[in-house]
Amino acid sequence: MEDAGYLFGLILDAFAGMVNAEPAGMQVAQAAEEAQAKPDTDDLARCSAEQIDLTKLDVFQLSALFEAYQVARFSWEGVAARPYCHADDRQSRFHPTELGELVKFEEERASWIMQRIEKEMATRKPRDDFERNEILMLRTQYEMRCNSRISENALLLDIIRAWIV
Repeated sequence: MEDAGYLFGLILDAFAGMVNAEPAGMQVAQAAEEAQAKPDTDDLARCSAEQIDLTKLDVFQLSALFEAYQVARFSWEGVAARPYCHADDRQSRFHPTELGELVKFEEERASWIMQRIEKEMATRKPRDDFERNEILMLRTQYEMRCNSRISENALLLDIIRAWIV
């Protein structure tokens, strides 16, 4: 969706250039080519995240890894907001710089890894109450960060079974 908006913006800029300026040649075609040549950062980040084998980690290792990637993601978000990650054009629109593209990739990669860890935790059968609590805590935290509420009924049922006295 983001790439479609980017491409649409390039097309509108090209049309504005054609209307307000002398003949510019192949501006529309060039803008379309640039948009098509630009790789989708989200797909690359997801593919990179899928390379990590989570099956060999226990519940507490997964939880520690989740926390580490959460901190990394928040850190990348902070870097992404800095002015040197964006360049503005004449219409005051921001475009990511090379650094901005790298930061966006790392932020999205961390998000995908966090999602994979949550999915892996959901498949785990706890051996004791400590593991059960760790699994539920991580899954609840992930749901709240993503949806601002618990939208997964199976998770709600697990919470009720485990934590309602």
